[in-house]
Amino acid sequence: MTTPADRYATDWLAKAQFARTCNESGEPWPAWSMGELLAVAVILQDMRKLADLDYTEVDALERLRYDIDLPDLNTAAQWFEDLRARL
Repeated sequence: MTTPADRYATDWLAKAQFARTCNESGEPWPAWSMGELLAVAVILQDMRKLADLDYTEVDALERLRYDIDLPDLNTAAQWFEDLRARL
């Protein structure tokens, strides 16, 4: 059975890879939803992007953990760390 976290992982990893390419070529990220922007910034550990969006990493994790149906902040942080390792 596919979980919400599994579905988001596939999408957010692809977007993170695309955003990293944009960063390397000096291009802006696409006009994604706020959740997508936050997820990609967390995956890439892009604190400048998070600050531009007026979020801290903790704020972003707190918001995103509900999308991916994780019970707490520590679990969400670990999930993103595991996802980051897959880049």
